[in-house]
Amino acid sequence: MKKNLLIMVVALLCIFSIGGFFLTPSNISKNSSDKLLIVTTLYPLYDFVKEVGQERVDVTLLLPPGVEAHSFEPKPSDIVKINNADMFLYVGAEMEPWAHDIIEGAGNEKLTPLDASSKVSLLKSGENEENDHEGEAHSFEWAGIFELKAGTYKWSFAKVQGEYADPAMKMIIQKSEDIESIEQKAKELMGSKNQDQKKNNDIITPKEVTYLLNFNEEKEITVFTIEIAKDGKYVFFTEHMPTEFESDEHFFKDSKGNDIEPIMTEPESEDHHDHHHGEYDPHFWLDFENDQKIVIAIADLLSKKDPANKDFYMKNGENYNKKLEKLHANYLRSLSQCKQNQFISGGHNAFNYLARKYNLKMIAAYGISPDSEPTPKKIKGIIDLAKEHRIKYIYFEKLISPKMAETIASEVGMEVLVLSPAHNLQKEQFQQGITFISLMEENLNSLKIGLECT
Repeated sequence: MKKNLLIMVVALLCIFSIGGFFLTPSNISKNSSDKLLIVTTLYPLYDFVKEVGQERVDVTLLLPPGVEAHSFEPKPSDIVKINNADMFLYVGAEMEPWAHDIIEGAGNEKLTPLDASSKVSLLKSGENEENDHEGEAHSFEWAGIFELKAGTYKWSFAKVQGEYADPAMKMIIQKSEDIESIEQKAKELMGSKNQDQKKNNDIITPKEVTYLLNFNEEKEITVFTIEIAKDGKYVFFTEHMPTEFESDEHFFKDSKGNDIEPIMTEPESEDHHDHHHGEYDPHFWLDFENDQKIVIAIADLLSKKDPANKDFYMKNGENYNKKLEKLHANYLRSLSQCKQNQFISGGHNAFNYLARKYNLKMIAAYGISPDSEPTPKKIKGIIDLAKEHRIKYIYFEKLISPKMAETIASEVGMEVLVLSPAHNLQKEQFQQGITFISLMEENLNSLKIGLECT
């Protein structure tokens, strides 16, 4: 994808050059009022810029109304819009991996990009997994069953591109014929603060303990010895995918150096796990303190682009941040006394920032990306959660089919409510003049109903 976009950018610039039109600062088109031309990818950034720049900016939202942001790919005309702009604001590589190549290939030297993710505090994709249903969500990323003979084995962790995927990782080893029968016990152990610290060349044996494997940063590979006392099937639970630490060799070998492969894994393939949609959760605009940081960054950039009106931009930024502070206070007050503290989304896993900020627990049918289809086991876990805690409502997103939410609702006897991740609007919402803050107020009203708040 990145290579194709870079080729597209170069091709477009060549076409403009052949036609006698060079994208240089002297002939980049401006509108008649000489407003700053700004392109944004997602709706929150679009609305923030409009609030700060007001009549002194001309803002274009790259994402067409009604389009789901995770599946969006820019067209050649979108690349031209960015190349003609004074500023380009985007969410970051986790949501928009194509943005970097477009910026690199831009022929406009005066284009100022802003990666909003660089201004905020990010959650890792799995950082809020404690908000998922304890019977369904994994506190581990991978589980594999190995049929092993009594003996000694080596489990290795290698640096990839010069560094370990993480400086340490939790691991549990249990003797079992299957994963499901000991899965709950493994989750409890993973969540325990009592951990057996291990370092390079230490010995690990199957027992009811969570090992914390610490990797030696001075070595390219950290190796642990696995000692198996009896023949049988053993389940390994790991905090991360083992293949994330694979470089030139397989991660698990016997004493003779032969590769040992699992007879069953969960998930069956890495593609089914949210981690591979990106290391960080990109939905950071659902934390209003993050939004305030972005607004300040926007006001600062506009002031540098148009220093004569610096006071105008800074004042507008301050005023808008007061509105965000008030919104945050309303959420705190409204969600502090509710019958429920957990909610179910029939959409994708977009609300971790909101849940974390207001001490809520959330489970979503889909992963970080709505393209990650929920498994039957996942759906059953959600249904069990709703029944166990007598949750009366389930949420859906307008830009994603409500079928999943409706299916779960009909199974449990729940009602369906709208909860918007706010990355985009429907066409009619644009026409109605819906703002980011008004959308968040609608979300708050839905949460108050769903969480049964007083």
